[in-house]
Amino acid sequence: GWGQKPINELAIPGSIRDIIRARIERLPDEARALLSAAAVVGQRVAFDLLCAVTETDELVLARQLQICIDEQLVVEVADAREGVYAFRHALTRDVVYEDLLLPVRRRLHLRIAQHLAADPDTAAALVAPHWRAGGDNARAAMAFESAAQQALAIHAMTQAVAHLEAAITARGDATVDHYFGLARAYLALDHRKARDAAERALALLGE
Repeated sequence: GWGQKPINELAIPGSIRDIIRARIERLPDEARALLSAAAVVGQRVAFDLLCAVTETDELVLARQLQICIDEQLVVEVADAREGVYAFRHALTRDVVYEDLLLPVRRRLHLRIAQHLAADPDTAAALVAPHWRAGGDNARAAMAFESAAQQALAIHAMTQAVAHLEAAITARGDATVDHYFGLARAYLALDHRKARDAAERALALLGE
């Protein structure tokens, strides 16, 4: 039943998606472009980032956001220190994102990654998925490697493993540093996997 599954595993009736699409189609072109950019950022998006990614004047962007709020597609996050907006329902974001053509989606991901990466305070873990989704595997790998080091530094070992595995996938192969990183992370999680990773690192060193 509906009460027994996580929301992201539920089969959403097509009629609900159609209602959301109809509401989106009523929007002006500028507001639809804004929603597209916001959907690629994620469930939440900061006003400043949205302004930069869409290259829209602040006053114009504010008016378009208000239209989206009036249509009950977007809400302003009340507890945020700066202007942050969120999709009213996760399904709305899903519909907008899924309806984007792949080249448009990739271009937006790359633009978002560029703006996020320009801020030294932005965590690499937030930037890396956008490089990957944008098709820039080299930058994705570097960002995931940075994210892994940051995770190791705070002993977030499960996250470190996930970031290292993502870096390996993005690069297409594993390096000595990847395996040593995995060995270090797995020491706190799985000693057998830690030993296997260390042995692979030593094998690469011996080549």
